[in-house]
Amino acid sequence: MGNRRTRRKRKQHINKVQGQRLAAEFKGQDLSRVLVVAIDGAKKSHKALLADGFGEIITDTFGFPNDLAGAKMFAGSVRKAAVDINAFKIIVGLEPTGHYAENLVAYLLEQGFDVRQVNSFAVSREREAGLTWSKTDEIDLCAIGQLIINGKSSPLGHTEAIYDNMKYAARARRSTIQRTVLLESQIHAYMDRLFPGFLDRDLFSDPFGLTSMAFMARYSSANAACRAGATRIERWLSSRRGVSNPHEITQAVVELAQGALRRPADHEEALIEALRFRLREHDLLEEQIGNFNIRLAEYLVETPGIWLLAIDRVSVVSAAEYLGELGQISRYDGANQIIARAGMVPRETQSGMIGYSGGITKLGHPKLRYILGVIGHNLLTSNRYFQAFYNRLVDRGGKNERLAKTAVAGKFVRVSWAMMNLKGAFEAPTWCEDDLKKDIRTKMERFLKQFGASQIYRNSIGPRLDKVLVSGGQPSTSNSITGSHQLPSASGTHEEHDRASTKPIHIGSLIPVVLGQMAAEQDVEAHMA
Repeated sequence: MGNRRTRRKRKQHINKVQGQRLAAEFKGQDLSRVLVVAIDGAKKSHKALLADGFGEIITDTFGFPNDLAGAKMFAGSVRKAAVDINAFKIIVGLEPTGHYAENLVAYLLEQGFDVRQVNSFAVSREREAGLTWSKTDEIDLCAIGQLIINGKSSPLGHTEAIYDNMKYAARARRSTIQRTVLLESQIHAYMDRLFPGFLDRDLFSDPFGLTSMAFMARYSSANAACRAGATRIERWLSSRRGVSNPHEITQAVVELAQGALRRPADHEEALIEALRFRLREHDLLEEQIGNFNIRLAEYLVETPGIWLLAIDRVSVVSAAEYLGELGQISRYDGANQIIARAGMVPRETQSGMIGYSGGITKLGHPKLRYILGVIGHNLLTSNRYFQAFYNRLVDRGGKNERLAKTAVAGKFVRVSWAMMNLKGAFEAPTWCEDDLKKDIRTKMERFLKQFGASQIYRNSIGPRLDKVLVSGGQPSTSNSITGSHQLPSASGTHEEHDRASTKPIHIGSLIPVVLGQMAAEQDVEAHMA
């Protein structure tokens, strides 16, 4: 194993994979015929600088507006410069500046340009390496261009529309949830003024559920509850669906209202109006969240990420958020690239005979790292396979708990990468005692049922899901990717029907695909020691 690791770790280029690819592309070529285009994006106008592969400036810094005419002018200037130097390669590079340059990147990709992205932190370091403590657009452009020449950039390929839509729907959903939480805090503050103690008592199973929200809209203050009286309140509660004990709730509400320290009724009018406005806004946000959830399910079923639902504790929303931030799985050569992109690789420090490995670098995609942290946390709650992996690192290996949780997220990345590439479900090895594979259809149907979308499942998502899970007209159980041996499937109509007509994939057939990933996983564990 030691020799195998040594061979695998051996670098073929001092700049690792990126440098190796650059060397293979330009070896033996005249670098003066390579056109390097550096862009510094901004809200209203962008700036650019053109140089050759040796860093000699061809066109000094110039600006162009952030609109269609400006993009066409920029593309024309680049093509003219390419003709002037007889360029055989054009590389356009920029650093991420929020959303300002996204439309420009999409336009350039449509025009066939090779667009690459450099890390903002690397730009800062490159700028400091020039021993200049100033920061100007021209200095930034020079730093971006130098990073492109050094091969320290990542290609930005075309992203399929479904992944973009999934990403923005997931982000909008999370933003809406954050607004809902803030709104609930405001509602709580209003109710503390109008009906002290109402939300602090467990009168309803969900303080912000349908019945509780309707009650607050109807009886917005302790004064209103006292005026209505027990009979009217109980009659109203009895008419509400799902209220099993209206009499007990009525007694508690009336007792609370009569004992509350109330302000005069004529001082409550503006507060009640503001409260009811917040309640209506909350209802609208909850409806939007439900719509986003349905939309994410519709997107997910069209991607390889649908197979992730076969893992216990991975929900439809988590899988969709992960795929949205990840993009096409075909863009990655392996799971290690995904882990590195999320900034979850360990930080190493070594000098002479002294060396140690610390926490993760966090130099990567923060939103991808966040959703992986969420998934890792959920897996640790009740997924026995990942719990066993975590316990092995902490109990036997003596690993730090936080690093072990990060390793669980990395383990999920490796499992998910294999599942999405091989389009098969994952079953835990037999030493986990029980089967952890979940029926994808059942999980999707139950998820949509929560939002009253059972009809959408039957008419749209269900048939599309069956097409994914069925091969050549024969049910295909989702080819199983096992850790060691095939486990008996969980009981269920679909899985019993599938089991009769499929041959599971044994881990032996996956060795050429995942051997490198397994070795890498062992390295990560060693780094965390």
